[in-house]
Amino acid sequence: VTSSWTILRPKECILQMSSAAVGGAFVDACSFDILDDADVSLWHEMTEFLAKKSKSWRLVIRSYHNDPTLDRSSESESRRYYTGINVQLFEPEIAIDKLQRIHILYNASYVLSTLVQSDGGETDDDTKAKIKAMESEERLIRNNYMAHAQAVHHQTKHQLSSKSQTRAKCDDELNYISEGSDSLWYEDALAWFALNEDEEDRRNVCDAVRHNLVRYYEDNDARYGGAIKRNKDKEILIRGGKFPDFNNVDGLLI
Repeated sequence: VTSSWTILRPKECILQMSSAAVGGAFVDACSFDILDDADVSLWHEMTEFLAKKSKSWRLVIRSYHNDPTLDRSSESESRRYYTGINVQLFEPEIAIDKLQRIHILYNASYVLSTLVQSDGGETDDDTKAKIKAMESEERLIRNNYMAHAQAVHHQTKHQLSSKSQTRAKCDDELNYISEGSDSLWYEDALAWFALNEDEEDRRNVCDAVRHNLVRYYEDNDARYGGAIKRNKDKEILIRGGKFPDFNNVDGLLI
């Protein structure tokens, strides 16, 4: 049996970072493969992964090129020599704050214009060109910023109008189906849920009502202690204690 050296070069690699969200455990940031004939003098750039301000990193090598354990036909014993990987981490470039740049350009052009006027308006062409360029860039950024803000406003206004129309339509339908009925709107709604919706939807309605009732009575207990609250000409009995439990919409109807 002959003995030789086997050079193992990294193949499948995973870059991991320590994440505070999982108690400092390492999570995958990105994975990449290195070709067997790759030039070792060249850098391979990996992008589009979130560092999340992690201070601890590690590189996990899942497989190697020229791994002798995968060659079952070889009977020679070889000593293994593992090649390493040099990793450099760079912070991403900070994006330019357009709104902050508007303030800078406006203030700078205003100060230069004031200095020019204080000198009697006499200045060189280079300073005038700088002032004009700053004012032009400031107007361009401001117009783009306002155009985006107005587009968002118009879209939000359109969505609000659409939702308002949908609600008005539902109100009309509710008034139509409730015409001639002595029941309150929530009684009709609960009856509809009991007849048409599945068990999960009915349970969600009960959970929502229970949550609001608990909060309502807790607030009133803290304020009035179960006493009678007088509001102008009205007297409202604020019930103290816990609201009776219920598990279905039939309990709410009762």
